[in-house]
Amino acid sequence: MFCIHSYPLATSSNRGVGGMSVYILETAKRLGEQGFIVDIFTHAMWGYEDFTPYRNVHIIHLHSLPMGLQTNDIPFYSSDVSDEISRFMVDNDIYYDVIHSHFWVSALIGDVVSRRFRIPHVVMFHSLGAVKKALLSDYQDHISRIKTEMSLMENASCIVIPNETELGVMKKYYGYDSDRYRIIPCGVDLDLFYATMRKTAKHEVGFDTYDRIILCVGRLEPIKGVNLAIRALALTKSNARMVFICGENQGARIIGLRKLAKELKVESRVQFIEDVPNYDMQKYYSASDMLLNPAYYDSCSLSVMESLACGTPVVSTATGVAPDIVQDGYNGVIVDTSSAALAKGIDQLYKKLGSRRFNKQSLIKSIEDYSWDVITEKMIKLYDVLISC
Repeated sequence: MFCIHSYPLATSSNRGVGGMSVYILETAKRLGEQGFIVDIFTHAMWGYEDFTPYRNVHIIHLHSLPMGLQTNDIPFYSSDVSDEISRFMVDNDIYYDVIHSHFWVSALIGDVVSRRFRIPHVVMFHSLGAVKKALLSDYQDHISRIKTEMSLMENASCIVIPNETELGVMKKYYGYDSDRYRIIPCGVDLDLFYATMRKTAKHEVGFDTYDRIILCVGRLEPIKGVNLAIRALALTKSNARMVFICGENQGARIIGLRKLAKELKVESRVQFIEDVPNYDMQKYYSASDMLLNPAYYDSCSLSVMESLACGTPVVSTATGVAPDIVQDGYNGVIVDTSSAALAKGIDQLYKKLGSRRFNKQSLIKSIEDYSWDVITEKMIKLYDVLISC
């Protein structure tokens, strides 16, 4: 697996990382448990050596990239990185059956190595530059990103797409019409995310027993619709508090959002929590009345699945996996991407919660087919097909 720009084990410490790192580690761990040898190539970190975090899974640090290099600068070193990986393979007499690249900069390098050694190349983008460019007025990215993504869509042995929504996005913004893809969604760890009593969970995370809590999970990026969430809070009829679990190093964005909350006179009802270990997230989901996913664009929507696994309903825009999972009146509400629509969805959900129309076991059942064990089996079937060709 190639995860060149991001250190995948960052996910073990806090929820500031995205779904990509979760996807890589969860599938790698389960592949290793089934006897597959998985090497994960990633940008070298200070003080880290190559090691084996799980059975048959090896983290291999690349040293041809300067420390602290920004993601958009990695393409300038793609030849050096490709050569380093090639030397590693030759020196250790390794021939991989499949290369699975995550994100466009990794896929750029994966394309070179796969051609060099004639190895099937699987690509999962996790986010797409053309979509961000269309949705964000201040979008800035590497000048060749969109062109590279289009080339990879044409050349990869197979594109792994997390849901039907993302497939539609690829068709709309890239004119994608190939049949070389598989829809394999992100998953959820059902041993880590499970339902507990809301009252107990509130006590464990320090929420007042009678507080109404709307939970938002993820980085505080504009594409995630965090401004919409705060504006929706100001419009809702509820007196609920909104809690953002946003990961580390979000200080500047928190200042901006607090300023917005103050302008809208909801600052006392907004809370930011920067560092929650992944193993504690279950408590926050269980302690909340609902999860709010206000994103303009989110390819995976891991938090939606995790919330439902904990028996907590969801209000979400029609992005990522949400349209495939969230059913109005059954486990949540799908709304348009606007603060007014989000506020209406929040009020609708509170009304349904008040009438006890949600069954916690039904919410959990809606996510059973998305366990990481099921997702990994789908990945193995794809690998088997590519290897046999």
